[in-house]
Amino acid sequence: KLNGDDNYRLYANATMNIKVDAGKNITKIEFTSTASGKSDYGPSKLSLQGEVGKSSYSGKVTTWTGSSNSVSYKATAQYRFTKIVVTYE
Repeated sequence: KLNGDDNYRLYANATMNIKVDAGKNITKIEFTSTASGKSDYGPSKLSLQGEVGKSSYSGKVTTWTGSSNSVSYKATAQYRFTKIVVTYE
């Protein structure tokens, strides 16, 4: 817990892989961070790995869209988030 709030951390240079079962594809991922934009722990600290889909952020929310069985992000610095929503088909 940080300041009474639950959150998850991805430390600098760590990689997060999100994968769904064989035969399924992720179409959208939304991360909600504890900070906005380029501030400490905010969404600018996430870097999409590979050339799969598109990733962008606005405020505290990072959104990935595309069609892939797996998506990987690398933290360029510590990233803190409270929620991930994964949409797949």
